Amino acid sequence: MNEMNFGKKLLSKDESQRLFEQFSENGNNLYKGEDPILRKELFLPLSQEVERSKLLGSKKEKYKSDIFVGMKLYELLSPLHLSMRIAASDDFWRYLSIKVLPDLVYARWDGLKKDRFWEKPNRIWLRVIWWYVHLAWQNDAGVTMDCLNDSCFSTDTVAQLVERSGRHGYRIDLYRCMMLKAKENQLNQEEFRAMMTLNTIRIVNIEPRFFNGGVSGYVDNLIETIKNNVVE
Repeated sequence: MNEMNFGKKLLSKDESQRLFEQFSENGNNLYKGEDPILRKELFLPLSQEVERSKLLGSKKEKYKSDIFVGMKLYELLSPLHLSMRIAASDDFWRYLSIKVLPDLVYARWDGLKKDRFWEKPNRIWLRVIWWYVHLAWQNDAGVTMDCLNDSCFSTDTVAQLVERSGRHGYRIDLYRCMMLKAKENQLNQEEFRAMMTLNTIRIVNIEPRFFNGGVSGYVDNLIETIKNNVVE
């Protein structure tokens, strides 16, 4: 794979809306061949898992399919040198959703769901699954997949993690530690949500790196607090 100039692969919200409104409801005119090079790198590896997901019914099955697609997308974009600056750009994910892989987004969500294509950043499907993998990354693809594939995680986990970016963006080291310890402690959905909520409250006044035991000690304390139902 060659390095790509992702800085030119951006699509504004207004332009995304204009192009999206040209799509037909039956999905027969989605991909228009505007970026064949990037599509060649991404489409075939991702499409096989997306097609399989159409046969799945439960939320748990859909979650597992999404993490497989997310891991593959993460692995495919890494050698192409996707920078954090571009990954943080909603315009890049709109471009990928509208101009490169619109048929995959359509297939995953069984129709034209504008939230999943372009309208709401925290709902754009490709953005969400890439960032979910990045925020849970454990320095190795196999270890990360083992973490994400644990039975304690679900679609609710995705929303709780990706939609809580904070005022200054994601605390990546903190979120990765939270995911690992959530797995180790087998937090259920309610407990994971409570941990994320408690962190949102505490992080305003506490720097995890300076907590007793550092980031790890900070997360341990979050979990201990929610497990003991301590109300602050």
